[in-house]
Amino acid sequence: MLKSLLAEATLSLKNGNAAEAASTFQKAIYLHPKEYQPHYKLGMLHARAGQLALAIESLQKAIALNGQNSEVYYNFGLILSMDERYQCALQAYEKALVLAPSDIEIQINMAGVLNDLGRYQESLTVSQKVISGNSSCAQAWFNQASSQKQLQMLEDALQSYGHCLHLVPAYAEAWAAKGVLLDVMNKPKEAILAFNQALAIRPNFYEVFKNRADAFYSTLDLDRAIEDYRRATKLSPSFIDAWSSLGAALQDQSDYQGAIEAFKKVLELNPQHDFALGSHAFIKRSICDWSKSDIEILEIEEALNNNQRVIHPFFLLAMSDDEAKALKAARALISTWSMSKDKSNEITSKDNIGRIRVGYFSADFRLHPVAQLIAGLLESHDKSKFEIFGFAFGPITQDGMNARISSALDHVIDIREMSDKHVALLARELEIDIAVDLTGLTQHNRPEIFMHRAAPIQVNYLGYPGTVAFEAMDYLMADKVVIPQEHQKNYLEKIIYLPNAYQANDSKREIADSVFTRQDFGLPQEGFVFCCFNNLYKITPKSFDSWMRILERVEGSVLWLLNGNSIAVNNLRKEAAKRGIDSSRLVFAPKAPLAEHLARHRLADLFIDSLPYGAHTTASDALWAGLPVLTCLGKTFVGRVAASLLYAIKMPELVTLNIEDFENMAVELALNSERLQFLKDKLHKNRLTTALFDTKLFTQNVESVYIKLIERYRLGMAPDHLYLDEPTV
Repeated sequence: MLKSLLAEATLSLKNGNAAEAASTFQKAIYLHPKEYQPHYKLGMLHARAGQLALAIESLQKAIALNGQNSEVYYNFGLILSMDERYQCALQAYEKALVLAPSDIEIQINMAGVLNDLGRYQESLTVSQKVISGNSSCAQAWFNQASSQKQLQMLEDALQSYGHCLHLVPAYAEAWAAKGVLLDVMNKPKEAILAFNQALAIRPNFYEVFKNRADAFYSTLDLDRAIEDYRRATKLSPSFIDAWSSLGAALQDQSDYQGAIEAFKKVLELNPQHDFALGSHAFIKRSICDWSKSDIEILEIEEALNNNQRVIHPFFLLAMSDDEAKALKAARALISTWSMSKDKSNEITSKDNIGRIRVGYFSADFRLHPVAQLIAGLLESHDKSKFEIFGFAFGPITQDGMNARISSALDHVIDIREMSDKHVALLARELEIDIAVDLTGLTQHNRPEIFMHRAAPIQVNYLGYPGTVAFEAMDYLMADKVVIPQEHQKNYLEKIIYLPNAYQANDSKREIADSVFTRQDFGLPQEGFVFCCFNNLYKITPKSFDSWMRILERVEGSVLWLLNGNSIAVNNLRKEAAKRGIDSSRLVFAPKAPLAEHLARHRLADLFIDSLPYGAHTTASDALWAGLPVLTCLGKTFVGRVAASLLYAIKMPELVTLNIEDFENMAVELALNSERLQFLKDKLHKNRLTTALFDTKLFTQNVESVYIKLIERYRLGMAPDHLYLDEPTV
């Protein structure tokens, strides 16, 4: 009777009548309550229909009636995996394996679920056992590759995917996974070829469009990346990671409105999605859209208090003057990099004889503010005592700055297509004594190089004005102004206190001979010209309020800003009008070559700073060009850099301690031409006689630091805060 009922149900399934088959299985259960087969068959029918809860319930009943059938346990494990109940699935596979110890399919699936549980070494052991007995099993090779990738055995994983695809060339998932691995290994061009293979097999594989877009993004081919992100979102409108990546790519392409819309979609899908709220808020500030800005920062700070990944730390610097929050944001970002603990993270002490080997790692050996500041230091190093290596990543350029830096370095090593671990191991092979990260947590960053420990001494410097928040970074070079001792608690690194200003400067920066007139840039012939050439995202409603109050008090004055984008220009003009200031009193400077940009500073009368993120390179540009900079001492590193520079150039009178004093001094200098001229004359005198632009002195100070770090390391001393003697200049 039971056999006939099961046969009848099977025939119904063959005829495509699942409902009739289910009814027959139910009848069999009623008539044969102690038999496990009807429950098992019904459960598998539910599983095929996607009714996982019902399927699990039926198989549990089948197992209760007969716990000695490996096939039932095997399929129970499959269904539990489909329901993402991986621990329960593992237990089912373990029981199946006890009943059928040599069953390869059980072992293969067990390896897969161990990967899902993050138990990669155990998964690898299982896969290796399967492969040793049957090397023609493609899925075992796939599982082994997945484990090896997670265990940072990247080259081994690549070989395993190769074996898998040799056995099954049309395995779309394996091509896709190989592509992801190649992108992780910084081989985006090869990754794209693998993704192309996956899409040739499965044209609507929407995850692969997103992954291929990531690879295009890595090659800085933003147009193709954006095209693929859009394809992914079209195929899967709720694909939140694709929307998020699309927003980031559009931001990089300066399509701020498009980026805002993409992140708005992310927030609609999941208001707590990693970094979405912060990205949305920051990009709005890039176009000076301050609607709901107060609410946004409160939401961001609350999320940070709950240890959520809500905002990139660099974005937060422009919104908050709370360094403790910046540390939280950096910790949250760093937690997205999963570093396996293995012997490669350890480093062997070596007492190199001869020159100290310093490796500068940067994405910005090109026309970039970091390069403009660091070029003179690289050229000025004492090559009899120091051997200087440049590890280059980021965009490839052939500009003059790139050539200048390359000629200043003893060795230039292109690491763009090397994995982070490979780079770290290479740096060790080269016996780099001190690794200096010039990129930090800014664009194109590669912190995992330093997490893998590229050198016994690792230093965060210049590119990112804050903590990178991982323990392998030993030091941060700063000064007593930007990081007072009481702020040390907000940094994981130990602080190196350079004398004078921490910021490197290049005394060879060219200022064009061009003689510009105010009319050339739309400035009034008469009237006082305040300027601020900071990036527009640094302009906050509070800073703008302050500037507008200054304009109101100085009749006929104008404010000269950078023309970052047309939307921001329109928004700022509207904001000025809201505050009762004629929008024509805002003048916007177009982009210009650096030498000409420096020359046009002469048309302004006074540079006025922003908060909480103030002028950095823009402040040293102004001072180098002879334009006085007025700042208000901020509460964070990024708000204290201009003050650091002014102290170094011995013009502390231009550092105010509150906004009221800042505004009063700006007005006073605008109305008192004699005092302003006195400051300009003092700046002209101090420009080449004080420490700020003395590149040789700065280099000597940095080299003194490097020597002290080496001495401490060779004595077995742990990293600690380091104070250089005060300068004599």
